[in-house]
Amino acid sequence: MGIRDIARRLGMATAICQRLVNTLTEAGYLEQCGESKKYSVGYKAFVVGARYLSRNDILSASMPELQQLAREHRLNAYLGVLREGKAVYLASLQSESPIVIRGRAGESIPLHSTALGKSLLLDLSDEEIDAEVGPAPYEKLTKRTITSRKALLDDLRRSRERGYCISAAENLPDVLTVGAPVRDMSGRIVAGISGAIYRVDMAEDQVRAYGEVIAEAGLRISKRLGFQTR
Repeated sequence: MGIRDIARRLGMATAICQRLVNTLTEAGYLEQCGESKKYSVGYKAFVVGARYLSRNDILSASMPELQQLAREHRLNAYLGVLREGKAVYLASLQSESPIVIRGRAGESIPLHSTALGKSLLLDLSDEEIDAEVGPAPYEKLTKRTITSRKALLDDLRRSRERGYCISAAENLPDVLTVGAPVRDMSGRIVAGISGAIYRVDMAEDQVRAYGEVIAEAGLRISKRLGFQTR
């Protein structure tokens, strides 16, 4: 991005933005791109991100399950956390399916339209959900996206009862995702996992089977983090 674009995104004066960008570039966190004079993420930012991931207990506890979901169940598998009203991917593993459903570590996705996002909301009160998701109507991403507060709260209630969340073409057309929470030693939801497949015209018992697989994987991760079921 160029300086003006960066300044506009941040709501910052161009001159101030230029000074900050110069500092970050000198430190290696940004890099200037040849003749375009635009800036991209530098190697130092990658180093910091790699250190964060290598020390993240949630990631290390989740990887075996994500690999199994991708390898044995042919699901595109994701791990994410709640940050500032979005679900942010910590990891993304593609299955061997010919259809690739992309998602990169560090990418943010909506809470109201994704199974992973919904799984991060399951323990929150209605008021806390409002604070995270924001006021309705929510952004309509496909013709099936939930846009009303009541519909979202009803959907989360059903998700709590069955133990997993469903997004049937609510975020991407023709993509079914199923998600479940990951809990820490205290029982608090600290992350969510999901599996995605390029198909929505699936029988209810097949969706339930995928849901149970994801919920069991989430429980195994939680147990690695010290969570104990009663």
